[in-house]
Amino acid sequence: MKKSFKIMAAAAMAFALSLGSISALGSVTKNGAVSDEIIIDGKKVEKDSVKAGFKTTFDKTVVSAAVVTEIEQLNENPTKLLEVLNNEKVNLPAGDGVKMEHVAMLTSIQNLELIDQTTGEPIKDAKNVTMTWEVPNLTTNAGVIRILHYSTVRNVWELLIPDAVDYSTKSVTVTFPDLSPVAVVYVPKDKVSEIGNIKDYGNGSKPNDIIKGTAEVVETKNNSIYYMSGLVILAGAAVYLFKRKANA
Repeated sequence: MKKSFKIMAAAAMAFALSLGSISALGSVTKNGAVSDEIIIDGKKVEKDSVKAGFKTTFDKTVVSAAVVTEIEQLNENPTKLLEVLNNEKVNLPAGDGVKMEHVAMLTSIQNLELIDQTTGEPIKDAKNVTMTWEVPNLTTNAGVIRILHYSTVRNVWELLIPDAVDYSTKSVTVTFPDLSPVAVVYVPKDKVSEIGNIKDYGNGSKPNDIIKGTAEVVETKNNSIYYMSGLVILAGAAVYLFKRKANA
């Protein structure tokens, strides 16, 4: 009987741990594909003339060796974000309550580039660039999204507020003063209430009004299936133990 109870306890623990892993955000991943719709200084550019994409390598003649080291440290161990980049080293949005101690990395830091389709060379002087790209591990549990960006023009780390966040298509839209290394960071949904003043996204969903898109529907449906399966398993085991005890 004691052995049976131990087995049941182990099964219950495993079930509880599995539920915790379901609700957690996925591990840090690379940024996804960039949309063809690119706006530079308020003007939409033809997709045949300019292409955008992410690279995992950094030109040390453009990004200083010290910054490359910081990027490598964070990509190797994202949990060191605050240790490597504290509030004093990052320009924060004016009037926004989100600070570096609130956020965690959702994607790794990659170099976001615009490529001239005619020459094949990077466009280094583009200003006020608006782009949308896929964030594969974006879910509604990522309560508030911010963009960590290093400006190679101004030589500064900064936290940017997205123009829009779409959980149904797992994408973010951001306007950059200039381009260079970038990562998506987030404040977990259960931590949002701890922050006093959170600025809304400029155009689209608001941080406190999570879009109930496809991502959340699928996630909720899957969770329900797991919960129901687990309850059936535990109920069946309880009946088995009760009958065994009665017959003993």
